[in-house]
Amino acid sequence: LLHSHLLSSRLKDFPHFCTPFIKRACLISGYVVMIMSIRLWLMGGSMPLFSEQDNPASFSPHLLTRFLTYSYLLSFNAWLLLAPVVLCYDWQVGSIPLVESLGDVRNLATILLAAVMIALCLHCLFSLKRQENKEVLVGIFFLVFPFIPASNLFFRVGFVVAERVLYMPSMGYCILVAAGLGRLFSVAGRWGTTLLSVFMLLLILLFSWKTVQQNTVWLSREALFRSGFKTLPHNAKVHYNYANFLKDSARHEEAIYHYNNALRLYPRHASAMNNLGTLTRSPDEAEHYYRKALEINPHHNRALFNLGNLLKSQGKE
Repeated sequence: LLHSHLLSSRLKDFPHFCTPFIKRACLISGYVVMIMSIRLWLMGGSMPLFSEQDNPASFSPHLLTRFLTYSYLLSFNAWLLLAPVVLCYDWQVGSIPLVESLGDVRNLATILLAAVMIALCLHCLFSLKRQENKEVLVGIFFLVFPFIPASNLFFRVGFVVAERVLYMPSMGYCILVAAGLGRLFSVAGRWGTTLLSVFMLLLILLFSWKTVQQNTVWLSREALFRSGFKTLPHNAKVHYNYANFLKDSARHEEAIYHYNNALRLYPRHASAMNNLGTLTRSPDEAEHYYRKALEINPHHNRALFNLGNLLKSQGKE
């Protein structure tokens, strides 16, 4: 009963001590709405158009699949912040399979993330009255709010996962880590503090090594595209990009191999079909690929142009 009374009194006083925060939040929200309105006006009042390749979950006809996949992607991004082991420049097409049922084991990651976020929010709620642990609240805001535009919550985005959108949320993550370490240092003894310091130093060194290693991926176009299919061999987009590089480098046999891989993973890839047609030696086979690309996308300009040139060279006006 005493615990229930204390809880109700804290919730009753909550609006009084968080009024300044509510005012600032409303002001910032107003700025965000104004900026987004200007952006929409510059874009002619319409949102960008994306294809199924860009964000497969948003094209699923099943509401449950969209909800479960979007929720899982939140936990996937959180895991990328905690352990950036697998990194790739492009996470489109089949990089992350859709979560189509409640029995999918990946839903456990979603539940775990929800539990952690609820616990952090409750901690902040009860700490506001005592004017303590403000850094945790700041960390949560930096972690959550910058990521909202990329969450598919208000509008469809043109990617599955994009590591670049984690730049701002990573600041909130760093604040939370520092706050947690400070709390642990305050309760740990001498040996505990030493052990925590050693672990933190090892973590910083590990992350630094990963940064240096990842920077080498961006040294050249070939290094970038090669790293893609090595990291995500089941991603049709990275095979397609690497095949384009090989085609431009006159390495046609290798390009054909990767175009075929892209089509094996995503048979409706019209651009891969078209480019594969440009590399075939048989006119009949090339025409087959061009027409197949146009069946998938009747407005594919390059396939129309290539098919027209092929028919013209064969005297089929």
